[in-house]
Amino acid sequence: TCDTKSVPKLRSMIHKDTASHKVMIVGGGVVGFYLAKWLEKMDFDLKLVEIDNERCQELAEELPDTLILNGDGTDISLIKAENVGSMDVVFSVTGFDEKNLLCSLLAKQLGAEKIVARVDRSDYINLFEMVGVDHAISPGMVTVEAVLRLIRGGEDVIVIGKDEAEVLELRAEKEAKILGKNAAEKMPKGAILGMIMRGGQPIIPVAETEVKDGDRVFILALPQVLSKVKTLFSSERSA
Repeated sequence: TCDTKSVPKLRSMIHKDTASHKVMIVGGGVVGFYLAKWLEKMDFDLKLVEIDNERCQELAEELPDTLILNGDGTDISLIKAENVGSMDVVFSVTGFDEKNLLCSLLAKQLGAEKIVARVDRSDYINLFEMVGVDHAISPGMVTVEAVLRLIRGGEDVIVIGKDEAEVLELRAEKEAKILGKNAAEKMPKGAILGMIMRGGQPIIPVAETEVKDGDRVFILALPQVLSKVKTLFSSERSA
């Protein structure tokens, strides 16, 4: 399964001073989607390859500034046609280690500058890096790191170029302004709704997802919009 906590570490591997900002993402699951969502805000030239046609249609609606390609990231004719060799970074983040490895090797062979691959089995990380993958990331490993930071009381801060984005955990109490609202639409520019915990179950928000009383909401936000985000979770009476 995909884990949104792997996205911050993946994002940190792109620097805003990259010369041409060309990025290809293979895999349109949760990790690929949120990675593209964030990178759209940074004016990268983005392509996302997803094998499922129905999922491609959903992604096209949610990612207006990303070119969505319906196809297989291991299809050499497709990735050649899309100039994978000219990419500054290729992220291979499907849910299958074998596919991520093959896609990474093809992209590297065709000339992509940097390759980042998702690896679900942490014992495969060294193998991936031995064969030329620049960075192999295990979502499970990243989750453990994030949980340890929270237990120790530290803030979860992601550095992206000169920006620092904080992962906020906010609880929607009674009379909060956000209750019953389309949560994604209410987020200010510079903030992304990441996940909702409801009754102990994680919910990956879609366009029409509403926040309910008692929800724990995880939001990635830049410093300049933190106060706006927190205001959404304050009481209507305090407005």
